Parts: sequence; C-alpha cells; structure tokens
Amino acid sequence: MGEHILLLILILACAVGEDLYAYRISNVWIAAGLITGLIRQILCNGYMGVKESIAGMIVPVLILFPVFLCRGIGAGDIKLLSVVGSYLSYHASFSILAASVLLGGIYAMIQILRGKRSEKLHMSIPIMLSTVIWLEGII
Repeated sequence: MGEHILLLILILACAVGEDLYAYRISNVWIAAGLITGLIRQILCNGYMGVKESIAGMIVPVLILFPVFLCRGIGAGDIKLLSVVGSYLSYHASFSILAASVLLGGIYAMIQILRGKRSEKLHMSIPIMLSTVIWLEGII
C-alpha cells in the first residue's frame, strides 16, 4: 500500500475520531484531504489526474445533495466522500458510496436494536470502512 493511500486512511481516521467526539468533521481534514488527493492524482496521472480528482470531488456532491436537503446526510459526510473521490477517482467513489449506504443502513439497524435511537449517525465510520474494503479489492 502506497504512502498516498496511508495518508488517505490517516485523514479518514482523524475525521472519524472527530466525528465520534464532536459530531462534526472539521474542514481542516477536508481541505487536507482534497489538496493531497489532487496532488496525488497530478503526480500519478499528470493533467488527466486533475480531471479525475475534480470529478471525484464533484460526483458525491451531485449524488448526495438532494439527500442532504432532506436532512438524510450531513455536509461533512458528503465532503468526506469527496476527499475519497479526489484520491481514488470518481469511479471508485460510486462503489464506495454504495457500500457506505449499505454499511450505514446496517449500522443504523444495529443502533436501533441496541435501543440507541438517535437522529445523528456517524456516517464517517461506514465511509472509512467502505474505503478500506474497496482498497482491499473486496468491492
């Protein structure tokens, strides 16, 4: 696993930690992820890397913005998926988004069964797990 992927995992882990502690994801982690994702894409793919990175940033926003308007997902979670897309590509962000929704649903069911009904769900956890699963080639 390359250093750039380890940096992505570190950024995701920090975002998850902050989400668990403060129910928010700081724009510091988002900005660091978007910038390093763009740099990674440029170094690996040159000019086409810019296109891949920007497309990876935009796809989660376009897909999830209506869900955000209905209060179904937080802005930080969408931005975190944009970080993942900027690192990996918009193709990866589709798979990771689908897996995150599936894992998020399972996570919500577990919370309900445990009697912990909450309006706020830490979607950063399914996002990170889905990213790791995708990186391992499972999805």
